[in-house]
Order: sequence, then C-alpha cells, then structure tokens
Amino acid sequence: MVAKLSTTINKIEKLPNSYNSKIINDFLLYMKGNGSSERHQNNNLNVMIEIALFLGPSTTFYDVNKKEQILSFLDTKIKDSSIDPEKRWLFINLIDTLREGEREELDL
Repeated sequence: MVAKLSTTINKIEKLPNSYNSKIINDFLLYMKGNGSSERHQNNNLNVMIEIALFLGPSTTFYDVNKKEQILSFLDTKIKDSSIDPEKRWLFINLIDTLREGEREELDL
C-alpha cells in the first residue's frame, strides 16, 4: 500500500540532513505550483527521501557530482539473484514508476 502524501511530507522533516530537507520541500512547492497530481508528488518525494537517507547526514544533494554516487544508490535496489532469479524486480520497479494513465495503456 502506498503512503498518503501527508505521511510522506511528514518524513521530510525527519531527514538527517536539513539542507536536503529544504531542497525536497522546495521541490514539493514547485510540483504543487506546477499542478502535479498528488500521486506524482508522492512518488517523486518518496524517491528523493530514499536518496537523502542513503546519502546520510553529511552529504547534501549538492555534493552529488559523480555518477558512481547515484549508481551506488541504485545498486541497493537490485535484488539478489537467489531471491529474484528472473530479475523481475526490474520490471516491477519500472511499472511502479509509471503513472496511472500509462498503466491503463499497457493493460496492467
């Protein structure tokens, strides 16, 4: 079950790095001002919160300047082949990021 947007927003203030919290809050304001749906806002915020938690208290988003830093985060999302021998995690993560309209177009 996906958390409500209000629940996700409450997680922002609990992040270990206040600079990253401010950046995420600014991004939220941008999305709201741009007319993004709550689902879109929630999905984007969840990803940004996960990355901020991965970066920890001493690294801000501004400090991320090498692709290896992002790849290192993405590698944490890969499931072990003994758990997922068919690599279905890739397909499931892709589908989870699609908007509702795109899901309907794919008949999923």
